[in-house]
Amino acid sequence: MFYILRLLLGATESGTFPGMWYHLSTFYTDKEIGVAYSYVSAGTALSQVIGAPLAAGLLALDGWLGLAGWQWLFIVEGIPTVLMGLYTKVNLAESPAKASFLTPAEKTWLQQRHAESKASKTMAGVEVSAWGAVRNWRTWYLALINLCDSTVKYAIIYWCPLIIYHMVGENMPHATGEAVVPHDAVVALLTALPFGFAAVFMLVNARHSAATGERRWHVTIPLAISSLALASMSHTMAHSPFLAFMSLLAATLAWAPNGIMYSYPATFLQGAAAATGVALINSIANIGGMIGPYLIGTFKHSKGDYSTAIMVLAGLSAFTCVLTANFKEPSDAKHDSQVSRKAHDIVV
Repeated sequence: MFYILRLLLGATESGTFPGMWYHLSTFYTDKEIGVAYSYVSAGTALSQVIGAPLAAGLLALDGWLGLAGWQWLFIVEGIPTVLMGLYTKVNLAESPAKASFLTPAEKTWLQQRHAESKASKTMAGVEVSAWGAVRNWRTWYLALINLCDSTVKYAIIYWCPLIIYHMVGENMPHATGEAVVPHDAVVALLTALPFGFAAVFMLVNARHSAATGERRWHVTIPLAISSLALASMSHTMAHSPFLAFMSLLAATLAWAPNGIMYSYPATFLQGAAAATGVALINSIANIGGMIGPYLIGTFKHSKGDYSTAIMVLAGLSAFTCVLTANFKEPSDAKHDSQVSRKAHDIVV
């Protein structure tokens, strides 16, 4: 029954993030949507900050009113989600033209700007059909980047409590030589901290990217630092829990490019193509939710600790850096083509 319910939940929520992205794209340009979407991504990180200690408290209600702790978890966290869905259905404006918080002049300006942006993209050869998005190589390239990136992040999300438990427990012996058994509340609070950092990293990085107009290195550099941090974490877990935890905090820079990466599709897709492309990228990225946790569990079972698994994540993050550093959005490709033509003319 649980598997059926989880399948239905996944089918129901599968369109949430692509839908959010498409909705934001009707209000923001491709240069602005990175910052806007970073707030959505920051919300998911902050949900871990709030959710981890909340879950620990709810699980402690085990037996109250005859319900198990996990049942209280589903009830208390599920009801607000349903209510928010109903509220969103009633109150979310479908487009700038129907947004009650905008003045008539603001609505007209947004609609005109959106039409001009759409026209300029059409002239530039941007994909407009759903099939065009599927055929475009950039869609699949971004899907691969997001798959690798999501594999690392999902592995951290799902195993973070146990990894922290391992760091502050098994590796911090008492004077008697026995291992410390950390309290669940302490582990929950320590688990929340990295995701608070992740939310801040996302917002700061997206705003700086928008201010400078640069995307590629705002994606690649945080991932490179995250890769190095994971490698450091792998080497320090066994002898220095403090350094390992600091490395874990630095590794959450993997979240910093989230909003920026989802601004890329708007540079070569629009309309139905954008909705389809983002949905395809997001669907493939979600496969990382199966690969990442399974990868950690497999290495933990075979090696007896997390060090090898964390090092594999570091390598995967480094591979993602290579992919992002070599991704060229249409404007970059056009610029490179013009430079090559000029160089050829000079030689000739």
